[in-house]
Amino acid sequence: MSPAKNTAATTPAETELRPAAESAIAGAGLRLVEVGETAPSTEELVDHYAALAVAAEQAAGELRSEASRFTAEADSAKAELRKLLEPGKHQSGNLTISITEPSRSTDWASFEKAYPVEVNPALYKSVVNAAAVPPNLKNQFMVAGTGERRVAIK
Repeated sequence: MSPAKNTAATTPAETELRPAAESAIAGAGLRLVEVGETAPSTEELVDHYAALAVAAEQAAGELRSEASRFTAEADSAKAELRKLLEPGKHQSGNLTISITEPSRSTDWASFEKAYPVEVNPALYKSVVNAAAVPPNLKNQFMVAGTGERRVAIK
């Protein structure tokens, strides 16, 4: 048997907003507490949200596993296309397949040997070596982080 509904007088605005509010609250896995009913304790709310977070993380893990399987399948198909096609654009039905050469990068070690800083100072700039700064000195310049606190549940 469900508890009796609150029959206190409400304004038209409250009457219009209550279904939307109840829907939003239900979507969060909660419900409105009726007059005379005890609200959930902090411990009950913590248990509820911890279980919800664990279930969501498990579902996300399963989806990541499935995504990894599909990614491996796509990578395998792309490897076969690289074997079959030369670099360039190729048509296959309504698809365009682009094969490109790998990105090039600068070999900075070779550059530094060919153009040493002592002979070419204009090509270089000085930066702080963060790894060499002692922790107590770093702590003097720490700033507050941004974003929200992290929650881990194990």
